[in-house]
Amino acid sequence: APANGASNVASPVRFDWNPVSGAVGYQLFVRFAGGAPTRIGETTETELEKDVPEGAFEWWVVAFFAGCPQTESTHFSFSIPATACDNRRSIIWSPAEGEQGVTSPVRLRWSRVPGARTYKVLASVSGGGASLIGTTAANEIVSTLPAGTITWRVDAVFDNCPTVASTISTFSIQQSAGCTTPAAPVASVAGQVVSGTPYNVQWTPVASTTSFEIQESTTADFAVATTQTIEGLAATFTKTAAGQPARFFYRVRATSSCSDDRSNYSRVVGVVIQPETAKQSSADVGVQNGITQQIVIPGQTPSVNFTARGDKPWITVTPSTGTIGPQGITLTVTYAPAALKLGTNTGTVLITTGNSGIVSTNGVAPAIPVSVSLVTPVAPGGKSAPPPDSLIIPAVGHAAGANDSLFESDVRVANVGATPQKYQLNFTLSGTDGTQSGQSSTIDIDPGATMALDDILTNFFGIGSDGGSATGTLEIRPLTSPTTNLTTSVTPSVTTVASSRTFNATPNGTFGQFIPAVPFSQFIGKSSVLSLQQIAQSTAYRTNFGLVEAAGESASVLVHVFDNSGHEIAAIPQTLQPGEHRQINNFLAANGIPTLNDGRLEVEVTSTTGKVTAYASVVDNLTNDPLLVSPALKGSATATRYVLPGVGDFDNANAHWKSDVRLFNSGSTAMPVTLSYFPQGDPTHPVITTMTVQAGEVRALDNLIASTLPQAMLPTAGSLLVSSTNPSALVATARTYTQTTSGTYGQFIPAITPAQSVGSGERSLQLLQLEASERYRTNIGLAETTGSAATAHVSLILPDSKFAISTDIPLLANEFRQISLASFGAGTVYNGRVTVSVTGGSGRVTAYGSVIDQQTQDPTYVLAQ
Repeated sequence: APANGASNVASPVRFDWNPVSGAVGYQLFVRFAGGAPTRIGETTETELEKDVPEGAFEWWVVAFFAGCPQTESTHFSFSIPATACDNRRSIIWSPAEGEQGVTSPVRLRWSRVPGARTYKVLASVSGGGASLIGTTAANEIVSTLPAGTITWRVDAVFDNCPTVASTISTFSIQQSAGCTTPAAPVASVAGQVVSGTPYNVQWTPVASTTSFEIQESTTADFAVATTQTIEGLAATFTKTAAGQPARFFYRVRATSSCSDDRSNYSRVVGVVIQPETAKQSSADVGVQNGITQQIVIPGQTPSVNFTARGDKPWITVTPSTGTIGPQGITLTVTYAPAALKLGTNTGTVLITTGNSGIVSTNGVAPAIPVSVSLVTPVAPGGKSAPPPDSLIIPAVGHAAGANDSLFESDVRVANVGATPQKYQLNFTLSGTDGTQSGQSSTIDIDPGATMALDDILTNFFGIGSDGGSATGTLEIRPLTSPTTNLTTSVTPSVTTVASSRTFNATPNGTFGQFIPAVPFSQFIGKSSVLSLQQIAQSTAYRTNFGLVEAAGESASVLVHVFDNSGHEIAAIPQTLQPGEHRQINNFLAANGIPTLNDGRLEVEVTSTTGKVTAYASVVDNLTNDPLLVSPALKGSATATRYVLPGVGDFDNANAHWKSDVRLFNSGSTAMPVTLSYFPQGDPTHPVITTMTVQAGEVRALDNLIASTLPQAMLPTAGSLLVSSTNPSALVATARTYTQTTSGTYGQFIPAITPAQSVGSGERSLQLLQLEASERYRTNIGLAETTGSAATAHVSLILPDSKFAISTDIPLLANEFRQISLASFGAGTVYNGRVTVSVTGGSGRVTAYGSVIDQQTQDPTYVLAQ
């Protein structure tokens, strides 16, 4: 037990088997969705109980004997269905989080939860006692509430599952001012939904109003529009799109309940309707019925028989069997919304043909990744100054680049705190005043969960699928509710980790760069300087340079350009609007510097207002492979040890890899340094050399092993320690890449100090955006940074799992170790997150991920956060 083919098993699972005469012990193995076998337990008994995630499983038992060969049982299968209420919660829509000046009666609205029978609404006023203000089967309720600060939540009630509470939200009610001309409402709608799925256009409540007029048009000027009157705060629409995406525009105005007055129209909002053949599907959160997507399988001559299935319980494929002839076949993939999480849900359609199940030889992909995103409504408007714990991804986009490149951004947001958290996503278009214009949405993330937001500008904000193009910056703003007696816990100090992978998408794979989110507290003002090195403008490379202002104030910036000897080539002034993102492509050439094979930028804020960060994206002109150069605060890090993990000189099955290293001495005096290279597998025999880096110099060490450490035995990969007797203000970076006849593929690696590493009893490092699939493979690197031994505890957290897969890795002093994500035995992994902590020893550890495109072999270096 479970019986073969059981389809309604619940976790934890009790595995039972018959005793085998003479057996001295048993090992229990499972295989998740066709992945690698994983041993999940051993015992001398004939049963084990284990937590198992949702999905389809194969399982078997191996019996062991004294003096006889082991015996393996037959293999059984079972599946654990997704539940409609597990980790699914309402998302509160209106009033908006923190909204001021709402008047009573108030219409409270929230997203539906699939499978919920009723909803209970609880509220407290100005910190008073919580009370139940209503129970309803709908997803809205009208209540007369007194003036003050209202804190409220919604509980979704199920027939056979525990009640699930929403996150807590707040707004303020003001005393009614009598009959006044209504203010314009704020409208919102999902940026994109797939054809045939319903979506809501909704808007904020308005004083002295009970009805609203909503207009719909296929053009933004509303030259031809339809109008309807709504008694409420939302209208539902369902549209279809056959061959091409279609966009619909909406605007809303309020009708006074006590006069003939009407408000001005809201700002225009729009939704893109995708055809079912789109490569990614989106649907409004709370959708009740199945979401469908179509996959076209190319024709086969001669015809072949096939079977098709999904590797997730929420994926159904029809037809599941049949014949692929010369005309090909279209498969319909249906997603069960009750099992989907907010954000992007990714699975695989597995296809086998003929008798062997090997299909790559006949042109049919054996594993086709598919995804569907549940999205929340987007509202237009500017943003206020962020709190210190806001995270800002400097650049996101869905836009065409030079040399026929197309860049898009996949974002990840992890709530590593202990309680659910609400976030506001603020997108600001490049070149605009972020306090006056932008787009905003809200998301909820459960504790310990990582939300995937693939191609965020298209799926969430509706930019790109109908031919549009945009770049900008994304703020992830925690909306922390105050302590109230709606919950017994105090307000948590929520920790959030976020990042983006912005990549050039081609028909034959991707070329990407990792962009970590920058806390607003790390943006610089006057008197601070950022340094960026390993930038270039030549026939081989171009540098795109970006600036972001985040405080909502105008800023003046001066960008200094240096060569590696420290000679200043140019000083280029820039002026930023409040909240503006600006990217200058071919930055050096655009400012009169046609050639700089290797150089450095310094960025300083010269105005008394504004908070700024910067980045450089160095792009190979042949491959269009981008490499993000993150800024270092000049003179901020003083240490005696700087470790660069992941350097070397080696070959794999696809290419030859090497490392270019740069050492910048930001101090005012020359600095003698020792370079110690620790090869993987032999940390007790480093290769050592010494050198002196002059004040203001960037020492270039191209092809590090061959040029500087030739005594290292090839092939080799390891870590480089740059050390000094006295504390130094060095900035050490590396570019590890492969050189081909048609360009390079590389990853940028910043050095880590012991203070930036973690030790025993400290927090865990977080690695986001890891994947093991037909699309990508991932390596995880570990390095000890202090010269003392340590034990690293490495855990893989799966988005669909209730538990983590963990392993302990002992590290010697200065040891570098790299392992594969596949070695965890989890099979196909999308949106994986790895945590690294230290559980023993006095050493300190850093970590990274290297996500490699299976087609292009391009690596993306994932910095630990």
